[in-house]
Amino acid sequence: HASMGVEGKEADKTGNYAGRHQYNDLSERSKRRGRQRQQQQQEQRPWSSEEIVTLCVVLLMLFGWIAEGKLPGFKMDPTTTAFAGVSVMILARVLTWKDIVSEANAWNTLVWLAILSGLANGLREAGVIGYFSKRVSVFFKSAGIGPGTSFSVLTVIYIYSHYLFASCTAHMISMYTAFLGVAVELGIKPLGAALLLGYASNLMGGLTHYASGAAPVLFGRGYVSLLEWWRIGFIISLVNTLTFLCVGTTWMRFLGYM
Repeated sequence: HASMGVEGKEADKTGNYAGRHQYNDLSERSKRRGRQRQQQQQEQRPWSSEEIVTLCVVLLMLFGWIAEGKLPGFKMDPTTTAFAGVSVMILARVLTWKDIVSEANAWNTLVWLAILSGLANGLREAGVIGYFSKRVSVFFKSAGIGPGTSFSVLTVIYIYSHYLFASCTAHMISMYTAFLGVAVELGIKPLGAALLLGYASNLMGGLTHYASGAAPVLFGRGYVSLLEWWRIGFIISLVNTLTFLCVGTTWMRFLGYM
C-alpha cells in the first residue's frame, strides 16, 4: 500500500507538470495568434488622415530637395523646404509644438552640428586649412622621402585632420584638391592618387560624433558616451587606415594605378 501511495503521488506530480506545460504551451500559442490577428487588423485598417498628410508632406519635401537647382525655374533652399514641411504638419495637427520641443536628442544634434559646421567653415574662410595644406606640401617637397612613404604619411594626415571638420563634404572641398596636387607632385599617378584619396575620404566618418551628417543623429540616441565614441572611433580608424595602406595600396599598385 505504501509503494502504491508513493507511485500515486509521483503520477500526480507528473500529471500536474504535464498539465501545466500543456497549459503554458496553449497560452503562448494563443498569445501568438492574438498578436498575429492584431497585426493583420493593423495592416488592413484604412490610413488615418494624419498618416496621409505625413506621406504627402514627406514626398513633397523629397521632391523639393531633389529638384532644387535641377528643375528649371524651381529654387528653394533645402532648409526652407524642411521648415515648410514641419509647418504644414503642425498646421494639420499631425505634430504639436510640444512634440517638437520634447525631442531633446534632435535639438542636441542640431546645436552640435550647427556650432561645429560653423567652426569648420570659419577655419576655412580664415585661411587656416589652406595654410595647413600648403605647409604639408612644402614639407613633403623638401623632405626627400620616397613617393610611396610620402603618400602614406600624406594619407594619414588627410584622414586625421578630419578632427577639424564637421562634415566629410567640407573636408573634401577644403583639402582634397590640395592633397591631390601634392600626391601628383610626389610622383603618384594622377588617377591612382585621386582614387586613393577618394577612398580615404570614406574612412573618417566615424572618428568623432560630429564627423559626418549621420554621426550626430546616432550619437544623439545616447547609446554610447562621448569618450567611448572617440575612443572606439579612433581604434576603428587605425584598423581601417592600416588595412587601406597595406592591402589597398598594394592592390592598386598591382593594378598599375600607382
